[in-house]
Amino acid sequence: MSNLILARLSLIALVFGPWVSARAVMWDDFESYPEALQLTQGYAAGPNSPWGRFGAATADNLIAEYIGIGGSMGGDYPVLWSLGNNGNLVYHFPVVTNLTATPGFRVQLRVNAATPVATRIVGVFEEANGNIWGTIAALQPVLTNESFQVFTFHFTPADTELLAAGSSPVFSVADVMDIRIRFENSGAYGTNHIYIDNFESLPPPPVITGFTRGPADAVQVTFTCPDGVASDFVLERTKALGPATLWEPDPNAVIQGIDGTTFQADTTTWDAAQFYRVSR
Repeated sequence: MSNLILARLSLIALVFGPWVSARAVMWDDFESYPEALQLTQGYAAGPNSPWGRFGAATADNLIAEYIGIGGSMGGDYPVLWSLGNNGNLVYHFPVVTNLTATPGFRVQLRVNAATPVATRIVGVFEEANGNIWGTIAALQPVLTNESFQVFTFHFTPADTELLAAGSSPVFSVADVMDIRIRFENSGAYGTNHIYIDNFESLPPPPVITGFTRGPADAVQVTFTCPDGVASDFVLERTKALGPATLWEPDPNAVIQGIDGTTFQADTTTWDAAQFYRVSR
């Protein structure tokens, strides 16, 4: 995620983004469930949790077990790939939810053992009007890790494609009904226990608040973010803006925290006209 901040040094111009006050929200860390609780009973949310499950490869329900991070409580979702090529976990929001400030989600996942054909993960969301959007193929990660790993999915027009059209197939994250984690495997062989923990929103993006040029070739960019540490952020640069803009990390940039929510990036100029943004 980034704040498109843009400082063109030849003109000393800067465009500021809006203030975002949201923090990352932990939707489910599984700690509230007793061991062996059945968390799903089909596609719809059941009486025990907001989770549902579906897909031909689903071998059983999602069960709360002490298989989470560091032996904490997590979810155990068994799939049998000879039954089908996909299994899906669905998190149903209690009310239609606006994800505009933090469009996407993070989740920690692992498998009990890698299969001969790697399992791909698709981040999916459904709008209230019936539109269903999912991660494009080029950005789908593979699930082969037997230790927990954070998987991040961004819900933007560039990162997703329309999987099913509702009443009006226009992209929006302002009215999300549910988020789905879709597992796909075309190998038709092997059984997996997919373990899940810490399902949460994305952290908020940084917002540029100041820009200073000089002395000499020095450049200083200040920004705020209500959630994060200096190492979470990267100052990126480019020489021109357009549909095919290529951003690259600034190798000279040093980012440090000023206080709990304010940060400072220091670098030096490298071209007569250049633009900067901060990503996380």
